[in-house]
Amino acid sequence: MINEKTILRVGSKETENIKALQYRLKAVGYYKGSIDGKYGPVTRAAVILYQKAKKLVQDGVAAKITLRSLGLLHTTPTPRQVKPTVLYNSDKDADLKAAANALGGKFSNLTGAYNLIKANEDYKKYFGDVKKWEEELKGNNNCVDWSQFLAHIMDKLNAVAKLGYKYKYVRAYCEISKIWHVYLEVTGGEFGSSKVDVDGAAAASDGSKYPLGKAWCQNSKTKEYNPGYAMKDDGI
Repeated sequence: MINEKTILRVGSKETENIKALQYRLKAVGYYKGSIDGKYGPVTRAAVILYQKAKKLVQDGVAAKITLRSLGLLHTTPTPRQVKPTVLYNSDKDADLKAAANALGGKFSNLTGAYNLIKANEDYKKYFGDVKKWEEELKGNNNCVDWSQFLAHIMDKLNAVAKLGYKYKYVRAYCEISKIWHVYLEVTGGEFGSSKVDVDGAAAASDGSKYPLGKAWCQNSKTKEYNPGYAMKDDGI
């Protein structure tokens, strides 16, 4: 995963990070090669072109400044402490108990639920109907299902623990894969006034297991908020 210490240059072996760089460079029009995870002369030339356009040091090395400029360097938010008064209580809400059982553990806030998804779930992508809450509990959810699932958990935590979550559904178009993706933009609770991207599908992904605050298609140029089909657990 790309972080503050990541340095990508010719000869680098960080295949997945290089692919992410190539995807982003292609999305913004500077890379014409294949997404092969190899940092060769074509990738280096694309980096230099981008650096020149953005008035950065033109060394062909993708380090902190270049990666941040490309939107590839994200900071995971530090949750503020939640008051330990009324947090998770499975006896007070059947849906929270069911969600905790489905995720294989207990949680007191959204971060806890997200981390359980990241630790225990295995995202198996499919293209089909949006499922109802009872079906979402069984797993194997797509991006809309995971977003609805976490939104439902926030609604219940607001009711039981007064955590004050507010959220928006984000529908972003992935320019490279040519598909739409849905995740949540959240404030309140342990995040305070900070806007945090919460992507349940990315947390449950088979390989990358995205950290809280990072979402698939996060840097999309095309985004919609609160698309109607993602606002209620009724199946479509």
